[in-house]
Amino acid sequence: MKKLLAVISAFMIGAVFAADDIYVARENENASDEPCEGRGTQALPYKTIQAAVNAAGVGATVWVDEGVYADEPTTDPDGEKVRVAITNVRINLISLKGREKTHIVGAHGTGDHGHGEGAVRGIYVNKADVVIAGFTIRDCAVASTSKNGGGVRLAGTGNCLAQCIIENCVAQRGGGVMGGMSLGCWFRRNVCTEDSTVGGAALYNGGALNSLFTENRDLSTGLGFVIAYPGSIVGCTVAGNIADCMASKYSTSTYVFYNSVFADNRGMRIGTINISLTNCAFKAATTAYGQAGLCKEDLADNAFLSPRTGDWRMTSAAGVEAVGDAKWLANISLPAAAEKYRYLDVFGNAIPTSGAITCGAIQETVEAPCGALGFSETFAVDGAGDDSPELPPAANYMRPAEYPTMLKVKAAAVNDTNLVYYLYDTTVRPPRQDGWICIVPPPTGSETLTPNYATAVVYADAVNGSDAWDGSAATHEEGTDIGPKKTLQAAVD
Repeated sequence: MKKLLAVISAFMIGAVFAADDIYVARENENASDEPCEGRGTQALPYKTIQAAVNAAGVGATVWVDEGVYADEPTTDPDGEKVRVAITNVRINLISLKGREKTHIVGAHGTGDHGHGEGAVRGIYVNKADVVIAGFTIRDCAVASTSKNGGGVRLAGTGNCLAQCIIENCVAQRGGGVMGGMSLGCWFRRNVCTEDSTVGGAALYNGGALNSLFTENRDLSTGLGFVIAYPGSIVGCTVAGNIADCMASKYSTSTYVFYNSVFADNRGMRIGTINISLTNCAFKAATTAYGQAGLCKEDLADNAFLSPRTGDWRMTSAAGVEAVGDAKWLANISLPAAAEKYRYLDVFGNAIPTSGAITCGAIQETVEAPCGALGFSETFAVDGAGDDSPELPPAANYMRPAEYPTMLKVKAAAVNDTNLVYYLYDTTVRPPRQDGWICIVPPPTGSETLTPNYATAVVYADAVNGSDAWDGSAATHEEGTDIGPKKTLQAAVD
């Protein structure tokens, strides 16, 4: 989404470079980890993040230029392989070009769900008040099935992760992140693998401010959680996740969520016990297990612009513009280096510092160009990039950027033989031979496209077939009684 590019400016505007700061630029022709006079300056940057972190003094900032950083891992105090371990002194780790251009890439292991040999975590921190900002941290995992925080493990007090994307990471609990405070972060497609009532597909034992949680999956056969054992949850959007419970913990304490949107997830339950919602938005059927105050409790269906194409902005018709209150953002305790991110939404846009604000992680709402085209199962959309994201039924819909627009779509399960037709509400729509169909979304409201599959397939071959055969194969071997019928009437019968 083009909106993500706004995040870059959040890092460059007002950036102050100190004499003891260190620079990393893996693509720079002068980059190296070999020590020499001036190593770590902008003229002679380090090549790897870990080498720069190891050389940094207390309170220094390590500035990282754009690039994909998948360097040789080290071992963290958990005994896990990790790309970056901040364990010597307190520092800050900041990208120069923002999360779209600066990636820390771990690795999934060879075992179940990505655990096991070869798994590499993204970042481990055990020093206090460390701020990490402006990275995409993706494709990470922990080898052990009993360790937490697959993408990032924040084990120090006051640690903050700001304006980052945490994607496709795996752990027992906290597939994306364990610990700390996440500011303006997007958690997407992370997985927790523990089969229990704890979980935390995206976040475990941490807080979140102005953060977006989408398409995360809890593999538990019991209650599954997107955010488990949370700290403060303020200004967040939790939508399109494969989990039954959005954010909670088993505790005698009351947990209060502020300025947040909970919608279009697999389950309709926000918490388990002792949950209080203030200035939040959710659907009327949501089970909150607690009190709700100053909330919008009648959020309509299809309130996001286009989840199927990754656009999680809310429509103006959703009515969330003045549901939130900026005062709740001021109550979060942050280290000084993280203050600049307090009033930035997940796309780096400024949030008002007082008065009524838009509820959720994204301040901008948009006028929907048309009605929503829904899908009854996983569909591929031509030209939409990702072929088939897994979404719960409530979030499996899209809108084009302009209307009218002809969309080319196909049910992901379609093969060459099993599709008969698509049902578009009550109208039968024949597909092309390859299973694709071109369709215009409704001008208003919503309509759902549903594939109808054959329960059996019978072949006919006038030359090589026989009505004595069962019609189960398009070709046959001589001398067998399995193959195509000879006549159409026999095949139809």
